[in-house]
Amino acid sequence: IDPVTLAKTKAFFEKIAQIAHPFMPFITEEIWHHLKERGNESVVNVPWPEMAEFDEVLADSELLLDV
Repeated sequence: IDPVTLAKTKAFFEKIAQIAHPFMPFITEEIWHHLKERGNESVVNVPWPEMAEFDEVLADSELLLDV
């Protein structure tokens, strides 16, 4: 796997761990530390991921119903 894809995949799983942490704290903490060497840093102290702009195509409910 190329380094760019690996970095984006790890960033994706880091965001998932941040969002899921209140519901699965022990599991997400383990995943958080396996993705990167973090020392004593904890997922509970990291700010929530920022909401990104969404694709305008997804806002079209007709397209979603057709899919």
